[in-house]
Amino acid sequence: MVRNRFRPGASLLLTASCLAPLAAQAQTVPLFSTGVDAIGAPMNGGDRDDHYTFVQDFARGFILNNQTPGPYVQSPTSRWIWANAAGTGSGVFDCFTTFTLTAQEVASGISLTGRWTTDNTGSLLLNGVAQSSTFNSPDFTAWTPFNITSGFTVGTNTLTFRVTNLNDFAAA
Repeated sequence: MVRNRFRPGASLLLTASCLAPLAAQAQTVPLFSTGVDAIGAPMNGGDRDDHYTFVQDFARGFILNNQTPGPYVQSPTSRWIWANAAGTGSGVFDCFTTFTLTAQEVASGISLTGRWTTDNTGSLLLNGVAQSSTFNSPDFTAWTPFNITSGFTVGTNTLTFRVTNLNDFAAA
């Protein structure tokens, strides 16, 4: 990719599902892709994502205004989000979502699978523990698949995306 001042500085894109097998049936635990509303429909640029919060200001993420900057990975079921709608800001940012599991779900086994990408690099943490299967996203031009099968707790679980943006080109 030709890096120029017109691309957003940083962002995060996720599609995921969390399954808890119960007896012969798998139960889906609600986990939303980035940039979607309460029924899973992609939202517009500038809207706030109610499902993801940035630790730096404890504010909901913004859907980026520009969803197609160059060769960024795209998805019909999610949108790029960041700490602001312009995608500006360099450094390390933590963005998280939470979900609740019952004792029965945790005992029966949980599988959290999905794919994600970041600009520039990132790591995925479940309840504060880095998940090696997804550490170091390969940048914003390809999806990184993940499958987490351990580390879940009864009650609230926190899935954190630690994203490092190396340059703030949008502010140039």
